[in-house]
Amino acid sequence: MPLYGFAKVGLVVYLWHPKTMGSTHAYHQFLRPFLKKHEGKIDRQLKEVQTYASSKFEKYYTVFMNWFNKRFSEAVNHMAKQAQQQQPSNPATGKHFPPGAQRNGQKVR
Repeated sequence: MPLYGFAKVGLVVYLWHPKTMGSTHAYHQFLRPFLKKHEGKIDRQLKEVQTYASSKFEKYYTVFMNWFNKRFSEAVNHMAKQAQQQQPSNPATGKHFPPGAQRNGQKVR
């Protein structure tokens, strides 16, 4: 379409410029009557979308939290097992240091 770019720029300037009041004119002449006529339908559609989105969010939130709790528990159990393997108990003293270990530069008894 010839001169499409110029027409588009002209429309944007008309709608934007405060002297022409183009956006106000377009709103009162076209958009406002359309919105008034279809207000009920628009409100119903928005309510449906809100309900649908809320139910989907709740579903995926529950799935995610179950997954996260399982993985978190596994990580904590894994760290606890590793900690037990790295620091075996000394049955003679009941302390969690191997015989001959040093703590703060002193031998642990």
